[in-house]
Amino acid sequence: MHAPRRRGFTLIELLVVIAIIAVLIALLLPAVQSAREAARRAQCVNNIKQMALAMHNYHDTNGCFPFALIQANDKYSCYTGILPFLEQAPLFAAYNTNVGPRHGANTTTSSTKVQAYLCPSMTLPYAKPDVANNDYLAPTSYATSNGDVYANLYSGRHLYGEPKGVIIGASTTNSGDTASPLATVACPPISVGSIKDGSSNTVFIGEQDYALKNDFFGSTTTRAGQLRGGQGVWAHGYPRGLNFSTWGKFNLHTVNDDVTSEENGIYSFRSQHPGGVNFAFSDGSIRFLKESVSKSIYRALSTRAGGEVVSADSY
Repeated sequence: MHAPRRRGFTLIELLVVIAIIAVLIALLLPAVQSAREAARRAQCVNNIKQMALAMHNYHDTNGCFPFALIQANDKYSCYTGILPFLEQAPLFAAYNTNVGPRHGANTTTSSTKVQAYLCPSMTLPYAKPDVANNDYLAPTSYATSNGDVYANLYSGRHLYGEPKGVIIGASTTNSGDTASPLATVACPPISVGSIKDGSSNTVFIGEQDYALKNDFFGSTTTRAGQLRGGQGVWAHGYPRGLNFSTWGKFNLHTVNDDVTSEENGIYSFRSQHPGGVNFAFSDGSIRFLKESVSKSIYRALSTRAGGEVVSADSY
């Protein structure tokens, strides 16, 4: 007697199984991607929380929050100044505060990546040259807020009047939009007592994606992925590097819609997270501002003593 032949898969059955597997993968992949983004966003929140606490520890030690540019001639930034409060005291000790971040004495320090300064959702490369100077500086995914003053990059203008935020540019800043040299305005040190609008109502650190596609640096030349002139570099205190204004459009990822617009040329806060941007408020709390927030609310949240009334459900 012959043993019965085993029946194998037919081609049609095999194709059906493959199709079912493909459908299951298609259904599961968005969930996996969503879970990964949730983890990245949670790490981003933790980063900003650490930075906010470091700013407050600096305040407790020095009696005020740091300027974005702590010394003249761009010698070092507030992110350099808070390194000891981020368990990075050896890195701060290695930094020569008598010279700038590009000086040979600071090459190693300025090119060191600090994980607390990097959002894991930032998709562009973490190591790009400063094309203007042919050197490498470590980037940051976060910027401080100087308020709603006009900090413009499209036309090369800087500030209209005194910065109204918590982490302001420097002890003096440009006062108008006339040709250089500009008059300067003395900027006082900012303490918790200076935040008349309430520390829980005032942002002071937010996300920024450095040099996104079609960003402009004082011209119509694309700078995607490039750290130029201090832009997006933690060691630089240069205002456009890590001290942003809320005057520009919120969470803007392209300026193609109107390349001649000065408002589109102003670097403002933005992220790679869907739907909005993580911010640290001056009380140390972390909140997610939806990209649908109105322009007036967005700007009001950045002023320390503007007198605006902002409800928690408006953003």
